[in-house]
Amino acid sequence: MEYERKEVGRIKGLDDKAIIVTQAAVTIEAGSQGGRFDRLIVVYVSPPEVQFRRVMERDGISQEEAEKIIGSQLPIEEKLKFAHYVIDNSGDLADLKSEVERVYELIKLTKYGLKNK
Repeated sequence: MEYERKEVGRIKGLDDKAIIVTQAAVTIEAGSQGGRFDRLIVVYVSPPEVQFRRVMERDGISQEEAEKIIGSQLPIEEKLKFAHYVIDNSGDLADLKSEVERVYELIKLTKYGLKNK
């Protein structure tokens, strides 16, 4: 976390309007989102079977192990309460790319556009 803090400071020093994205899987669970981030993006997969399958394929684990991992996380419904933006990762890579581009455009609009005037 210290490295992340330094790197964010370095980037902001170069460009105070930079959009910085970090992977923070446990940010909400740890209650550390306040003050660290301007906005939170929650990426989710639905239905749960797709999430289980992807975790099993990615990590080479059994369904039981995937269920333990996912079961230990905060339910998506709770994570969504903290989200400023939501990316649906239920489809294929082309769908995900469209979702990311959609959210990126919203972030740019919020950071540089009419919502800041």
